[in-house]
Amino acid sequence: MSKRKLEFENLKGILIFFVVLGHLTFSFSYNNSVLSQKITSFIYFFHMPIFFIISGFFSQHKINKKSIIKLIIIFIITNFSYVIYDYFFMGIFDLFILKYSSWYILLLLIYRLVIHSKIIQKVLMNKEKEFLIISLLLSIFIGFFKFDLFILRIFENWFLFLIGYFLEKNYNKIEKVKISKITQFIILIFLFSIIYIIATEYSYNIMYYLGSSFTRKCDFIVRFIMNITNILIFLISIKFISKREIPLLTNFGNKSLYIYMLHRIPTLIITEFIIIDRKIKIVLVVLIAFIICVILSSKIIVKIIDNIVNYFTQKILNKSKVFISIVILILFSLIFFEFYNKNIFNLKYLKSIDKDLVSIGFVGDLILLENQVNYSKIKNGYNFDYMFKYTKKYFDKTDYTIGVFEGPSDDNQEYSKGNYNDNKEIRINHPSQFIKSIKKSGIDLVTTSNNHVYDRGYSGAIATIDNLKRFNLDFVGTSNEENPQRKIINIYGIKVGILAYTFYSNYPNDSTNKDVIRFMCNIEDENFPKIKQEIEKDFSYLKSNNVDLIIVLPHYGNEFNFDFSKYQENWNEIFIKNGADIIFGDHSHVIGPIKYQNEKVAISSPGNYVNSYNGQDSDISQYIKVYIDKKTKKIIKTTSIPMLAIKKEKGFYPIPLYDLFKKDLNNKRLKEALAIYGKIVMNNEKITLKKEYQISKKSKKEDKLELTEEDKKSLIYQKINLSKNVCFIGDSITEGTMNDNHPWYEYLLDNFDDNKKITNISKGSFTSYDILKEFKKDLNNTSCDLAIINIGTNDIRYNMTNEKKYKENINNIIKELKNKPDIILLAPWETFSQDKIIGENILQKKDLYGKYNKELISLAEKENILYINPIRYIKAKINKNGEDTYLIDGVHPNKEEGIKLYSYSVLRGINY
Repeated sequence: MSKRKLEFENLKGILIFFVVLGHLTFSFSYNNSVLSQKITSFIYFFHMPIFFIISGFFSQHKINKKSIIKLIIIFIITNFSYVIYDYFFMGIFDLFILKYSSWYILLLLIYRLVIHSKIIQKVLMNKEKEFLIISLLLSIFIGFFKFDLFILRIFENWFLFLIGYFLEKNYNKIEKVKISKITQFIILIFLFSIIYIIATEYSYNIMYYLGSSFTRKCDFIVRFIMNITNILIFLISIKFISKREIPLLTNFGNKSLYIYMLHRIPTLIITEFIIIDRKIKIVLVVLIAFIICVILSSKIIVKIIDNIVNYFTQKILNKSKVFISIVILILFSLIFFEFYNKNIFNLKYLKSIDKDLVSIGFVGDLILLENQVNYSKIKNGYNFDYMFKYTKKYFDKTDYTIGVFEGPSDDNQEYSKGNYNDNKEIRINHPSQFIKSIKKSGIDLVTTSNNHVYDRGYSGAIATIDNLKRFNLDFVGTSNEENPQRKIINIYGIKVGILAYTFYSNYPNDSTNKDVIRFMCNIEDENFPKIKQEIEKDFSYLKSNNVDLIIVLPHYGNEFNFDFSKYQENWNEIFIKNGADIIFGDHSHVIGPIKYQNEKVAISSPGNYVNSYNGQDSDISQYIKVYIDKKTKKIIKTTSIPMLAIKKEKGFYPIPLYDLFKKDLNNKRLKEALAIYGKIVMNNEKITLKKEYQISKKSKKEDKLELTEEDKKSLIYQKINLSKNVCFIGDSITEGTMNDNHPWYEYLLDNFDDNKKITNISKGSFTSYDILKEFKKDLNNTSCDLAIINIGTNDIRYNMTNEKKYKENINNIIKELKNKPDIILLAPWETFSQDKIIGENILQKKDLYGKYNKELISLAEKENILYINPIRYIKAKINKNGEDTYLIDGVHPNKEEGIKLYSYSVLRGINY
């Protein structure tokens, strides 16, 4: 080899080693420390750009038919090997999808064909500088467009390829520039420092430099700096690197195409199935990368690949017309389907399950808490296939299944922390292997629109999108392209439009939210008209595309609430009015009812698919299926399969109740789950065990208080009826802290005009002192004509306040209220035997209740305000029917009978 050839082979040897190392670290090692994460980002921001410069450098010589056919054969073999890998290891067969690392070979082929075309050669002869400037501008500003990733890569890397192409002609001038080795080394350190700072300190996602669209205003400047920096690194490197043959390294460079062609599957297999401990040292990863390069550049491997490539090349040359036609057809078909992302060979969809009906399934929150991530760790990383062991057969019997992918999936960051009940801040993040298992389970599409979308920041949201694409799991709800909430799919001849929104984001990023996710809001919110108008445009867009059916996937409602909230009902009305046929709602983490409205279906929540927190009946879930007539495109029926999350060995499994009962007929929790399911989903029916339940189209009667004429004559009823603005002041019972934000007065207000303005100033565990201290501003700013005050329970429970101080606090709360509204004082709610805080001091607490009430009566008489003691009525009902009928924990009313009882109690209590 010539000296000039050797320095390039050595540089290619270094770069191909970093290609292999980058793919290894990308899969697992960088998850374990900040340093290893930075190493991965650093590698990705320079190794492929410089490879494209070298590729352009060696593209000066004219290409011939044989070299082109060889490159096509290499590309087809490479991409097809990935197809086979995905089929055996992931259960996915996508023949016409560009996979893994094959995109570089395809771009190399395209660039070489373009650069030697007659048109481009003519332009280069006359307008070389202008052509280069235009290519530079395209490479930078293409990121502002929301094109397919492959198209973006074509234009971004084309400039780097051209730089290499032009540098070849001027290489002699470069060689004449004299710079000492020490100076060269210092310059390289400086240039690599720029790469490192941009790639790590500014937290640029790896996909950014691989061709994804811009997400920040400054991205085009960063891309320009990165391109110039990589060009300078190339120029200094070929001067700095040795022109002598270096054992192994030179051979790596000489055989770099073979290593590139073969390395990806070994790196995938090693990271997925061989590595014993995910917390592996970076030194070992470097060693593994080196061994892969040694093996794949060995004479035996090279000879085998050469023989295969030469065999097919010769066959094509001998019968060029037939073979070239077939190869070109395959090549352009692949490019076409890459652009339009068509998966025509997905084996699940060879035929519909029912010749007359199409079934669309909906399953709940696919969310991993910390325990679940830890339970799913295996020797080679993570495996979540077990979670779908008992449900896969049900998904397979459904034509199309939709799930809720709640949380990001970013392997660059720490996985989920917190288990809901362990006092940790919950920040969700799923290993990408979770997506792989979801895809294998038979779930076809997930909504990514949820409140956890930014739990790992903007980069986490983008990484989720990248991982979903990587595993070919369809999704809607987030995107760094336009209209993330819209999608149109075809399910056996039924054209379905899908929209996805969320009510909230836990960790919003105001500068980028609009590019990734779309929000709903409360109808009282000042932004409601604008948001409603934007959502109506989404429906208009689907209608203009002549969809047969519209599905909305809203992430909304109250956590652990078994019914539709007012917020949900308001938005459901808007959705249906604008053309929604099916509303698959979620967020509450518990099962909710399924309602028909004008032949449309609205689902409050299917519950969690499964997670490790099973409190508040969140271990119960349902798999919902809506059946559509293929001819009329109308909804025929809706069914539901109840499930229960069971902890087995080291994991949590959702198992249909029918399958569970066959194994354990006497399990108490199964019977409880069936009863709860019957009450919530089956309209309070006492149901017998079935595999699948059909939902009645008859709507449930609105559950209001059955008021007597005496109730309506009560003073509190009359005062509320005459008031326009009512303010409630209290603690957790007024806030509804423990029963999904259902305050004690909810049923009471259902009997009045909806136009009343309601203000709730309350907080769980607050005392009268806390209300004064923390809510003084709220009290001052509240403009109401009636204030109902119920505070003092916690003063007594925690021995915080004597009766005199308590009276003073209540009086000061009244004084802080603006406009001097009418006042109603309620006696503090008493607690019962299950209240753990009362404990052995029950007699002392009861005495304090008596003293508090005397002080309230005294205050009411002095100020001429209404005082109501509802406790006698509450006690009578609880003594008759038991605490469990009305209370959660001896303190808080439940959201069904409990708050109904408390509403009745103020109407029927003793007035002073």
